[in-house]
Amino acid sequence: MAVFFFIVDIQAENPPPVSSDSGVHLTQIVLNQPLNVGKLFGRWKRSDGNYVFEIKRQGKVNTVNIGYYNPQPIHIAQASISSKEAGLRLTIQLQDKGYPGSTYTLDYLAKPDLLKGTYYHAGLHQNFPVAFRRITSPSAQ
Repeated sequence: MAVFFFIVDIQAENPPPVSSDSGVHLTQIVLNQPLNVGKLFGRWKRSDGNYVFEIKRQGKVNTVNIGYYNPQPIHIAQASISSKEAGLRLTIQLQDKGYPGSTYTLDYLAKPDLLKGTYYHAGLHQNFPVAFRRITSPSAQ
């Protein structure tokens, strides 16, 4: 069985923050090529705590806004979305107090509508299995 990865680089290093409807800052990321990321839109809560990703449509073509909260905003240093044979992969590197380069690598699973993967805790040099469940629908974004 062959697995193919198509990397879509997203520019998220030192991006200008944008405000969401709730007034919280999000990171604006630009896709280098068109990719159907609409199924990622929404708010996603980690199953073991109050960690939340917010992924929103942005007005410009190939532009997405993303935020990470615990419960306050945590700075996203880099982000990428890749298309693979089985779906989409979201990779996010955090760079903030308590998050010195910690990274999420998450695959979107259409059934059961889940982001599942690993969290690399840079401070502990360990990987942890994680899952995020959608708490708002893509249409609300």
